[in-house]
This record gives sequence, structure tokens and C-alpha cells, in this order.
Amino acid sequence: MVQLNPRASSIRNKKFLIWNFMKELFEMYDEACRKGSPTAFKIRDFKSTRLPIFTPGEPFIIETLIEYEKARGFIRIWDGIVTPTSKGLLQAKKTQSDWD
Repeated sequence: MVQLNPRASSIRNKKFLIWNFMKELFEMYDEACRKGSPTAFKIRDFKSTRLPIFTPGEPFIIETLIEYEKARGFIRIWDGIVTPTSKGLLQAKKTQSDWD
């Protein structure tokens, strides 16, 4: 049986979470803009944060997203709420967004 490096697995899980979360965020953002709804969302409302790979990992999810917020500046998080930044909106408009 092949042993996975726990650090490599963690990095893979973080990338998987970020890519799925960001895709979902901008789908929700576009929908909210079309409806004229608020564009700030509860992190717990994202389907990508409830994927089986991350249970029971709420601390992992929040820590990963906060780390990502600080490193890339594409999102703003406060009190369990997330919204895209202007930098994130520009990145999302690219044909192939690179969220890494």
C-alpha cells in the first residue's frame, strides 16, 4: 500500500477546497448581482465546504480560507461571511482563472 505524505495530502485538499469554493463564490456572486441581492455570503452556505473530504473539518476550512485571503487578496472574510474583493472580481473575469 502506498503511503501518502500528509503534507502533500493537506496541500492537495487546500487547493481542492479553494478551487471549488472560488468557483462557487463567483457563481453565487453573479446570481446575486442578477437578482439585485446582497453579495456577501455565509461561508457555511457553500456546498463546497460540506464535501465529505472536509468533514469534520470546519477549522481546516476556515483556516484555509483565511490563509488564502491573506495570501491572495481575492476574498474578504469577516465573522463567517465572505465577499469577493475587486482584485478577485478582476481575476474571475479571466478566461481561465488561476486561484492558486
